[in-house]
Amino acid sequence: MEVLEITDLTVEGFGVAKQSGLVYFVKGIVAPGDVVRAVVASQRKNYAEAELVELVQPSPYRIEPLCPHFSQCGGCQLQHISYQEQLQWKSNFASQNLWKLAREKVDNVHIVPSDLLYGYRAKAHFTFGEENNILNIGYFSKSDKWFALTTCPILKETLWVTAQDVLSVLRKHDLKSYFTSNGTLRHLQVRLSLLTGEKQVLVTFTQFPKNFENVAEEILSAGISSLALHQNTAQNKTVIGKGATLYNGNQYVQEQLMGKVYNITPVSFFQINPVQAEKLFSIALDYLEPQPEDIVFEGYSGVGAFTLLYAQKVKTVIAAEGVEEAVQQACKNAALNNVDNVQFLAKPVEEAAGSLQQKINKVVVDPPRNGMTQEALNAVARLQPERIVYISCDPSTLARDISRFQPFGYSLNHIQAIDMFPQTTHVECVTLMSRVKD
Repeated sequence: MEVLEITDLTVEGFGVAKQSGLVYFVKGIVAPGDVVRAVVASQRKNYAEAELVELVQPSPYRIEPLCPHFSQCGGCQLQHISYQEQLQWKSNFASQNLWKLAREKVDNVHIVPSDLLYGYRAKAHFTFGEENNILNIGYFSKSDKWFALTTCPILKETLWVTAQDVLSVLRKHDLKSYFTSNGTLRHLQVRLSLLTGEKQVLVTFTQFPKNFENVAEEILSAGISSLALHQNTAQNKTVIGKGATLYNGNQYVQEQLMGKVYNITPVSFFQINPVQAEKLFSIALDYLEPQPEDIVFEGYSGVGAFTLLYAQKVKTVIAAEGVEEAVQQACKNAALNNVDNVQFLAKPVEEAAGSLQQKINKVVVDPPRNGMTQEALNAVARLQPERIVYISCDPSTLARDISRFQPFGYSLNHIQAIDMFPQTTHVECVTLMSRVKD
């Protein structure tokens, strides 16, 4: 048994303590500043894994978590910590990764706070399961076991109400979760348009029910404007598989960012916190400094969420996205907003960037959580743009990629963090890199 002072948290929410030359990773609900009693579960040369036994002295940053599922759910890791301390942790996390992985020293990365600490998510997905032989929706716990939800405070209230309405219809038709021997229901996804108030629903099955037309009709009658029924036979937790999708009602809902309107299908990736997304894109726009003569290459452009915000301020945009459906939607969104100077390419970034013949003077990339592949990064660097705006959802892969750009002559000029997801350890960052002049 060890008495430890928690000085930091990992991105998974584990406590970090240092004592007698060892780093301890403490599993349990702990906060920076806590003094705890913990039992060591395993030990290596330089670190040990431990489990919380008792809170000896609580941290001054501790608060009472709002959600009754907090101790069970792994979705929110910081609900028991004051918001100011959450922001400080995220700032420190970004700074530490920049120094550790890229040797870029930035003390106290500035972070833009969120106006809403709860009720900010405009999209959610749930997994179907059974509780007391009754169909329900839930999440997977920290121990990877499904549990039924009674609430989720980080969601827009309308999302939760809509999910319950859909659940009632599915119960009425006696449909079962795929966890049961003859069940087919996998996932429920719900999106709310902040622009129009429209509600969009996606229900995934392992196999469509025989009466799916009646099911669809009743779901639509519950005030749903856009419904997709999707078949996913994959043996994993993936929501969207390669199976068929049947659309009912409108195929899309509309959302707005900084005056641009976007058509969003149930399978489209789009920002789940549009209010904070506008702050993020505003910073990215400032870093890009679009000029009328600019030729911009954008990698991982998705449905054109950021592309359309700067396209009409530059000469030409060449935007690459590996998901063909996203590219098709991006083209439609461009037409919807009367943007005609963007060439959308349904190609991986490395292929698109490697095939360009014209001189590119600015680059925008917004890769997934695992960052850029080395091949994609190399292809972008060989374009030799004067500036690169890198939008990231993971400070560790961001810092790694900054270090990979350094041998090509690029250095970090600016970084700004945005708190897109309060109560969680997720940190979004926007960075500007420029090429050192010969």
